[in-house]
Order: sequence, then C-alpha cells, then structure tokens
Amino acid sequence: MARTEPNEKLGKEKPEIHLFSLNIIISVLGHALIAFLFCLFIFIDSKNQIWFSPPKPNSDYTSTLSIYGTILFLMSQFQTLNVAIALSVGNPFRKSLFTNCNFFHFYFHF
Repeated sequence: MARTEPNEKLGKEKPEIHLFSLNIIISVLGHALIAFLFCLFIFIDSKNQIWFSPPKPNSDYTSTLSIYGTILFLMSQFQTLNVAIALSVGNPFRKSLFTNCNFFHFYFHF
C-alpha cells in the first residue's frame, strides 16, 4: 500500500495536523467494528454448515486442527486488505490507489 506514488501536483490543502484526530479515530474504530461483525457472522454461520465438525483436541494439546482458525484467518486477511483500501489517502497528496499495480495484483490473486 505504501508504494503508491505521490501526486504530480502539489495541492493547497494541508495534511491532518494531529495523528489522532476525531475523524481518523472514528474511521478506524468503525472499520474495526465492521471487521469484527463480519468475523462474528462467519464464526456463527460456520456452525450451521453441513461440512462443519467441532474441533477435536489432541491428547498432548500441542495443536488442534479446526476449521474456525482457517475461516477466521482468511476473513481477517480479507478485511485487512479492505481497510487498507478504505483508509488510503488519495488526492491531493498521493495518486489514486488504483495506480499501485503491485498492491492490486496481490489483492486480486489472494
């Protein structure tokens, strides 16, 4: 995401003065809430699927194979990429995120 090039013309707008402004905090917390709700939905919905079987712990408790971990990992990675797109700063400071070919190549092949 950080490989998006700077904009060719400098704008008159100034960047945010404070790192923790109210707009940024609300945006980040809102995206975290959306990601949490998606993961919660996937967690609950996976129990109702035909292919679901509850995890069976090993006798030595070193590792337990579970579909929960796989589903939640994939969903959290997808949500992280979506937040990276949503929170990317475009004009007037950087070019559009769509000009970052490496990021979108990875995103669509992931």
